[in-house]
Amino acid sequence: MVTKTLMLIVMLVGIIFAQEPQQQEMNLNDYLALAKEDLAVQSKKLMLVNMQLTEEEGKKYWPIYNGYFSERSKIMDERMNMFKMIAEKYGSMTDEDAAKIADTFFDIEEKVNKLEKDTYNKIKDELSSLRGIQFLQIQGQIDTIVKLQVSAQFPLLK
Repeated sequence: MVTKTLMLIVMLVGIIFAQEPQQQEMNLNDYLALAKEDLAVQSKKLMLVNMQLTEEEGKKYWPIYNGYFSERSKIMDERMNMFKMIAEKYGSMTDEDAAKIADTFFDIEEKVNKLEKDTYNKIKDELSSLRGIQFLQIQGQIDTIVKLQVSAQFPLLK
């Protein structure tokens, strides 16, 4: 399930660096939209299969998860914009550019951590701490796989 999404993301990173800047913007946006849609579907499937919620739990959990994923999608957009910035500066990045990218990276990570903590607390309050930790564990696995696949294909900056 996740493999299809991961392969799409890996292809995206390769496409960023293989095209002319004008082509990058046009194709990248199309591919990103597809990747986000697929990631949303696949992530929800993984949650569904692994959480094994009762019907009553599901009524409480899915609205929280959907809110989480909606907010997470906005943060993913920021991350993709950061990748675009790296692609635009690839081979000619200044120290100033690198500092701006680093600041963006840390800002995004803080937002993800806050969102996950807030979501954990909502799940804990509505269901249980155990269900909250299960959410964090599954989401962490998804994030780790995606990050590893993307970073393996992302060229080292020069």
